[in-house]
Amino acid sequence: MLAPRHLVLALCALAAWCSEEVPSEELAREVLGSISDPQTLSQLLQWSLNHSDLDALHAKAEAIRAEAGDVGSSVLSAEGNVGEVIDSGSVSEQKVLPAPADVSTEQRTSVRVEASAESFAARREELSALSAKMFPNQVEIMKSVMRDALNASLELDVREEALLALQELVEDLDNAKDFMAIGGFKQVMELLGSETPALVAGVAWIVGTAVQNQRELQLQMLELHLMAPLLQLLHAHTAAEVRTKALYALSGLLRNCAEAQLQFKQGEGVGVLLRTLADVSSPRLVRKALVLLTDLLAERASREDEELEGREEERSLLSTLQHSPELCEAVLGGLRVPDVDTQEKAVEALQSMLTAGVELDSSAAEGCSSAAMLLALQGFIAQAKGGEGSDEVLALAQRLEAMLVSAQLELNAPGYPEWCGLDSTACGRVEKEQMGS
Repeated sequence: MLAPRHLVLALCALAAWCSEEVPSEELAREVLGSISDPQTLSQLLQWSLNHSDLDALHAKAEAIRAEAGDVGSSVLSAEGNVGEVIDSGSVSEQKVLPAPADVSTEQRTSVRVEASAESFAARREELSALSAKMFPNQVEIMKSVMRDALNASLELDVREEALLALQELVEDLDNAKDFMAIGGFKQVMELLGSETPALVAGVAWIVGTAVQNQRELQLQMLELHLMAPLLQLLHAHTAAEVRTKALYALSGLLRNCAEAQLQFKQGEGVGVLLRTLADVSSPRLVRKALVLLTDLLAERASREDEELEGREEERSLLSTLQHSPELCEAVLGGLRVPDVDTQEKAVEALQSMLTAGVELDSSAAEGCSSAAMLLALQGFIAQAKGGEGSDEVLALAQRLEAMLVSAQLELNAPGYPEWCGLDSTACGRVEKEQMGS
């Protein structure tokens, strides 16, 4: 920091220089040149500005400019650049920049305020236009594409594109809620009765997308009585894509929603799902049905629901599945489908069945017995060991095999009964473990 004595000297030098005392100019340079602290320099600059006659400096600059004949250059007044200087002509003919005396303080203030207001208004319009371009009104867009989807006079591909746009829009939760608020779902649901499969599938896809783990929307869809038409589409529609999208929508409605699961059970949904699992002509549909079955069994087995599993236990979806002989047949059929992905989904479904307490009939001579399930499981394991499928699912299948073998040995030991099937080493391994314990 500059010493007080040096600061006084510097101020005196500046004052002398500003008052045009020539002998003090060298002193000012000498003193100012010795100052290196930015804060001190800033203080000196502010002091000099506060104690300078800007009008006099302006007049001096005009005189210097006139003497030098510097045509075309501009000179700032004490209050800034007001007006323009013409690029040609003599100095006397030019409109030089007016001094503060030529323009009143009120005029200068008014000019600045007006310029600021105009600049602000223009900037606001620019930002509003940019915002509208980057963040368009989603509700208006949804209304527009919905009108196109419902307009029977438009070409089919236009209506399909409109439904696809809606499906993408309702992926956003806020958009989905807004679409429900404007009655959009109720209106597009009319297309579920269309004779055009592409439109029916498009609406089911929109519903399934919107309700994914969104309880509020799940309950609102139930209020629109959506369960029955979706089950009907899954059960009876002739188009595979419609059935697939209907199953997708049902999956979204059912997951983590006890109210929807109750409606599903009451609407004979379990029977529809099991018949879907038995449709080996559509492996893709069977896979998706197995995934839904696995999720429902796992969910109901891992969560205690007082309303459905306690006071109303007999009405629960889990109870219905546990006492359904067709369930075992469906999973066994999945293991027999000549499609690795479907077989893997069947293995996962089998694990969920056993975890949920679904018991296999160990004494059955035919049908879905534990022996039949074991043979089908061992067939999958042999195929998976050949390099097909996931190592993780293979490990799961081997654990399930050990469980089934153990259960059979408890009923049939000692010896190696015929049901040891394709992999007798598994029977021997489990039997030795039991004998050792």
